Amino acid sequence: MTPQILRTVACALAGLVTSAAALSGGTLPAHAASGLESVIASFGITDYRLTSVQGSGDITNPLQYAIADPGTAQKAHVVRLAAGSYTLRSSIRMAGYVYLIADDDASITLTAPAAQMLQFTSLPAAGVSGGSWSAGSKGTANVFGLTGSSVVFKNLNITKAGKHGIAAYAKSAVAVRDVDITASARDGIHVRASVLSATRLHSTYNRNNGVQLSDGSTGTISDSQISFNGQAVTGSTTGKTGHGLGVANSWATVLNSDLSDNKVCGISTTGPSGLTVRNSTLNRNGRHGLGTTAGGVISFTDTTVVGNHYNGVLITGSGTRATLTRVKIADSDAYGVSLPGRGSVVLTDTVVSGSGKTNVAASQKSVITLISGNTITGAGAHGIALASKSRLTVSGSSNVISDNRTNGLMLSDRSTSGTIRSSVSFVGNHQVGVVVRKKASLQMVHCEFVANPTATATRSGGKTKKL
Repeated sequence: MTPQILRTVACALAGLVTSAAALSGGTLPAHAASGLESVIASFGITDYRLTSVQGSGDITNPLQYAIADPGTAQKAHVVRLAAGSYTLRSSIRMAGYVYLIADDDASITLTAPAAQMLQFTSLPAAGVSGGSWSAGSKGTANVFGLTGSSVVFKNLNITKAGKHGIAAYAKSAVAVRDVDITASARDGIHVRASVLSATRLHSTYNRNNGVQLSDGSTGTISDSQISFNGQAVTGSTTGKTGHGLGVANSWATVLNSDLSDNKVCGISTTGPSGLTVRNSTLNRNGRHGLGTTAGGVISFTDTTVVGNHYNGVLITGSGTRATLTRVKIADSDAYGVSLPGRGSVVLTDTVVSGSGKTNVAASQKSVITLISGNTITGAGAHGIALASKSRLTVSGSSNVISDNRTNGLMLSDRSTSGTIRSSVSFVGNHQVGVVVRKKASLQMVHCEFVANPTATATRSGGKTKKL
């Protein structure tokens, strides 16, 4: 493929075609190198013209000149940035159907405060691949800022954003592949009213969130690490922002990813939001593995939530519903699964163990449903505890509540109720297998009680009835 070079000059004697020195610093080969062709093809580009930017130091003007020249849907404009150390002194704007491909050894640093390094406004398609991009912690500069645009980012490093590493607004569509984002002053990726698709993203050590989805956004994150975020958080984590993933009035799907060691939550949802998590880990976060507010609809499958420093999974607020299937929740400092008000949870083939307080706790009209194959074991207090008009239903087989340091199951308070329709094994709990007190009520089939000092007990007007 013979590239078309900008600003060609006809040579009367030799008929040569060369690039303007400000853009290329020399004549481009007739065929791009195979490595470059592979990158171009990865964007789905089959026909293009090529411009090269070379040199060193400040490339604000030549890079702006190159990337402001649009391509078309039929013939993209590819701008190549060779290996080297470069600086930008202001924001520059990309045109549509332009694909900026930097060498892996290209380093680009912002040297003055700006809104962003590269700006994408109302673009039907564009892309950036390669290089290390640093905003130098200048002002409130995003490294890449999108408004109403569709942009693909691949195989690059983003660091020291004055604000966000990638910011997408106003119905943008941002695709991220093999991108590392660190040390953003706020979020690694911040998406509002837009769509995010991220694969093999590493968003770590950012001061607020690794990824934030807000205002009706949709995000899919796979094969990624979103850890060690919230670096701005000190002292108490109560009411603070510093999550792996924040989901605010938005919808997120997380697959095969690690959201661990964040200063506040692995994942936090606020407002009516949807969250699906599969084959992932949310371990050792400073507050909750998952934190929610009212209106969240949550599904966890084949996921591990271990060693979080308050709750493993917090399910709270009117309309918040969680389904946990083949989930391991272990060693939470306080509660494994906590439902402090009007939330509901359904557990299937799930293990909740080793919580500092109670493994599964519900109050204020919350609902717990055990389907089958659950093990609730080794809590510092109760295995399961319900109070304040909450409700328990056990409908499936092979549920075990064992080795909890006080009671296996405790129901407290008037209008707190439980129904056990399938036999449960209460084994080795240190006080009572099942205790019903303070006018709570429980209906239950015959259950197995082994090595509990007391099998069942009613206290202060609590009632039990056989089914």
